Amino acid sequence: MRKIHSFTDVVYVKDKFLNSTTCKKYIQLAKKPSAKLRRVYSSVDNQLWEERLVDIVNDPIVLKVKQFLDTEFGLNLQIARAQIQNWIKGSNGELHVHKPDPSKYNSLIYLNDDFKGGDFFTRYGVRVNAEVGRLTFFDGKEVYHGVSEVEGGDRFTLIFFWKE
Repeated sequence: MRKIHSFTDVVYVKDKFLNSTTCKKYIQLAKKPSAKLRRVYSSVDNQLWEERLVDIVNDPIVLKVKQFLDTEFGLNLQIARAQIQNWIKGSNGELHVHKPDPSKYNSLIYLNDDFKGGDFFTRYGVRVNAEVGRLTFFDGKEVYHGVSEVEGGDRFTLIFFWKE
């Protein structure tokens, strides 16, 4: 994996972890809020998560990612949560860490890149742009991270929360 860092922020990236056909399969499984819910959402700051998440903790992709990361970093990760997330227009994620969350590490896989905005960023300037199939990995308890506002389209990702 390629290491991107700035000061104490470290994010690892693996391009083409999934092919576009597999990414499209997960987009088909994602929740897509109705136009009515999207209008409600636009007036409520980052609400309606239940309308934008699909639990995939038992999906085979979890084992595929786990095995790759365990081998790459010499870890023995255990999944805490895994989701398909749909970041709709107007959604964003403020800088945060996952404390007191039981998970330590986070990773995501971008499923699409046909949206505007929605960049992953860290406190000290690491930015990761969307590329279909791109996998990221970082310490979610230590690295303050967020998602810039999605300005157009839907940003689909697979999100993994890992315990050691």
